[in-house]
Amino acid sequence: MSIQNWILSILASILVLLCSEVRAAGNPWYVWYDKAMRAQEQMKWEESILYLKNAVAEKPESRLEARTYGLRYVNYIPYFYMGVAYYRLNKKEKALESFSDSERYREVSVSSAEYSFVRKAVAEIKGEQYVPPASEKVDRGEGREVPSAVSEEFVAD
Repeated sequence: MSIQNWILSILASILVLLCSEVRAAGNPWYVWYDKAMRAQEQMKWEESILYLKNAVAEKPESRLEARTYGLRYVNYIPYFYMGVAYYRLNKKEKALESFSDSERYREVSVSSAEYSFVRKAVAEIKGEQYVPPASEKVDRGEGREVPSAVSEEFVAD
């Protein structure tokens, strides 16, 4: 056996092992996240939470414009969407915890519809008055689309 054939055989073996490890590990984070987003659109909150937990187990750090595969990018903000799901299920403590994680990871910007939802939901849970930041009023003219899981009732005018 020549050295070239030996090297090719070793590389092929390594490739087979790597592929089997990927299959054994289950779905990549973005598959779970995509399933969670579909569940949110259908208002299947508990299912969404399960999928989001699987995504976070694979990729705990959130990221705007996270690369999934090829040239596909998504805004990976799992803690925000977990908070939405818990809020919709009336699990207030879990919602607060998830929204806190969302803020800690800086998932949503102050001028976004998601941030407005978080602030209003947290204020409602805590029994406080919601006061929108000045930047929220300025950015309303952008015509930004509100995520389907975030109902219009929680988006500032």
